[in-house]
Amino acid sequence: MKDADSIAGQITALIILREARILVDAVLPGVVGSGAVDVTDHVMRMMLNVICEAAMGQDLGIQQRADCSAASEYTRGVSRVSQILVARVVRMLTNARLSGRASHA
Repeated sequence: MKDADSIAGQITALIILREARILVDAVLPGVVGSGAVDVTDHVMRMMLNVICEAAMGQDLGIQQRADCSAASEYTRGVSRVSQILVARVVRMLTNARLSGRASHA
């Protein structure tokens, strides 16, 4: 079983390297040079392709397709989950800080 895990890890690493090369060589040159660049969407598309290929063996070629609705839905979902997590952490820290002040008063 350990050998299978090692092979799966190596395959995943190769997929990540290939997708990163696509990101750097094919996608980013088209957006760099126009001032500040938000690469979040491009990196999320890269990772979606990595996840799909590593888990299901299917290369979706999402980085090269700007019109891919699945990638757009995925990136919106990841952004929304990130916003929710940040809001919860901030709320938790704020409540802990307020509780700490109330107990010292």
